[in-house]
Amino acid sequence: MLNMKLYVLIAIIGIISVYFLITFNLNNFPQPTGRYGVGEIDQYLIDKSRIESNNNKNSNRELMLHIWYPIDSKINKAQTLYDKDAITNIQEYVSQNSGIPIWLLNNLKYTKTYAQKNKNISQSKQTYPVIIISNASNTMAQHYTWLTEELASQGYIVVGINHPYMAAITRFPDGRVVRSLINAKKKEGKSVWRNWKNEQVLIAIQDDKFVLDKLLQLDSDVSWPLRNKLDLNKIGICGHSFAGSLAMLVCLDDKRIKAGVALDSQIMLNDNLRTFPTPFLELIGQKSHQWRDEQGQQDFEKLMRFSNLPGMNMSFKTFKNLGHAAFSDIPLLLNQTFLTQILSKFIDVDVDASSGQVNKDIKLAKQDIVSFFDKYLKNSEN
Repeated sequence: MLNMKLYVLIAIIGIISVYFLITFNLNNFPQPTGRYGVGEIDQYLIDKSRIESNNNKNSNRELMLHIWYPIDSKINKAQTLYDKDAITNIQEYVSQNSGIPIWLLNNLKYTKTYAQKNKNISQSKQTYPVIIISNASNTMAQHYTWLTEELASQGYIVVGINHPYMAAITRFPDGRVVRSLINAKKKEGKSVWRNWKNEQVLIAIQDDKFVLDKLLQLDSDVSWPLRNKLDLNKIGICGHSFAGSLAMLVCLDDKRIKAGVALDSQIMLNDNLRTFPTPFLELIGQKSHQWRDEQGQQDFEKLMRFSNLPGMNMSFKTFKNLGHAAFSDIPLLLNQTFLTQILSKFIDVDVDASSGQVNKDIKLAKQDIVSFFDKYLKNSEN
């Protein structure tokens, strides 16, 4: 009887130990390396000049901004829980692509980052260059924390835009939630999906232009927390996938943009795309599904031809260990627990979160982006 109790006790301890190893958060989110701490605020906007075409409510176009900015109080330990909607979306995505029950991914919600909510912007007398970051398809601006927090720590005001119905989740201040229509539109057929996507591209361009106009107004608003801190003569734009392609079009369409970065992005609406002189950097993931098949190779060759046209100032860098999804927070989030590290080897997200080389390449990509914006927005050669 004593031996049986001992075996049961050992089994219970073993099960608890395995569960602990599977779910315990092993790693912290990467700490921003700049001189500043990072603040974060949300901003709701409504464009009364446009009607929302994605619903039948005859309502105006609404946007949610998530803004990261430099603050004087720098912390050495991650303290702020990762955005709840953004982590829920990642849990759903990983579960759907792996078949693993979502409860086994529960501990991802305890991931913490370094942004401090609603803190005063740095009291330095200087103003800060602005960088616009949009969501990729079915993602959110909050899914690029690895980059937004780093840029803010380096002295940039980063304005994240979630384009409703293309973003995975857009939550408005009154609690309303708008989810992506992408999967629904794809089910309606290729023609419907293609036409709808092209319409959303044009809408997103107008979103970005509207946001730039509103930032000019907000910067002179005495009640706005970041008043008189935006250098709107030095504006950059950055995006991953859909948002990187969008960044190219915005550079073409809005001369206020002084530098642009695309992360593993194709050309959209290329029949209407002309060259532009804005300095532009494209980072390519060598393992990305974007360029994998015959169509992908043709898209890559088209991008190369476009970059070499007269008047273009476009450069490239390739990362051999990165896939398409690796330019988001996904590999860093999947690196949080032992289980998600294992899962990352098998699910179709182009990442291996346990790989030191993947994490090294992400760090190098971050350095390249900061150096590029420093060169063209701060006139600083690193």
